[in-house]
Amino acid sequence: MLVSDGCSTQALRWTESVENLAFIMRSSSKTDKARAHSYEYLYHRYLAPIALRACDCLTNKDAARTTTSECKPIRFFEIGLGCGMSWGPGASVEMWHALFRPPLKLELHILELDRQCSDDWAAAHSSRAIVHVGSQSSLADLDQLYTASGALPFDVLADDGSHRPQDQLVSLQHALGQRWVAPGGVYIVEDTGGSCLSGRGSSCLLDRNGNATFFAKVIDWQRDMLQGYVPFPGVRHIDFFQEGVAFAVYANDVQASPYTQNKSKADLVREQRGLVLSRKRTKGADQKMTKL
Repeated sequence: MLVSDGCSTQALRWTESVENLAFIMRSSSKTDKARAHSYEYLYHRYLAPIALRACDCLTNKDAARTTTSECKPIRFFEIGLGCGMSWGPGASVEMWHALFRPPLKLELHILELDRQCSDDWAAAHSSRAIVHVGSQSSLADLDQLYTASGALPFDVLADDGSHRPQDQLVSLQHALGQRWVAPGGVYIVEDTGGSCLSGRGSSCLLDRNGNATFFAKVIDWQRDMLQGYVPFPGVRHIDFFQEGVAFAVYANDVQASPYTQNKSKADLVREQRGLVLSRKRTKGADQKMTKL
């Protein structure tokens, strides 16, 4: 049973462990995020600190603030309402509200491509979330949502949309490049396995058309950071999880380096060959060690 005070010790038990969060995720909605998938690990790492900071503000534990009127709502933007899923649209909306309950202020915005489904759901759940109709691969639609939402950075931006790697790239690069995630916030991409399902070969670096996959770009950005660069303003940490990846945003005053490259198809093919050769060398070395 959910308690009414979202900042009470009992209500915040989900911040204490992944298991507690998984229980709330499964019991509050029909979403598959903690059933078919294991996103509770990803979301626990990033949502728990956000909830605790917000509660500290509301309960006057933040010494730098004198009144709760200064406490800002948690701005959450999810791509995908769940139209077309067997459990129906809006399942994750109920889950987010189960985690961020009053006195926490959740400002939830959803981007969904299916207009009829969006309109039908919004008509019956207008107080739960603001639904914006559009495509995550359209910069114009993304900009329109950001403007309509108040043009303020989000604390959480979660992509559970088309699951297509190229769509994931468009949304992420635009949002992080435009500083749409607040310092202390996170950009989360679910279902990153699409880079392998739609790809060719075993490295998941190229799709069937020879374009760089989402996974390939994340490797590029990790390489940038290894050499002292930031791939996007404020992004100094990229966190891989099972079927998901999180981009933690710190200070937004750092410009992304022009070093970040759009690798050519030839570059990626060479990298694939290098990975294959590396695996063969490793396998050969392992066999020699076994003989010894």
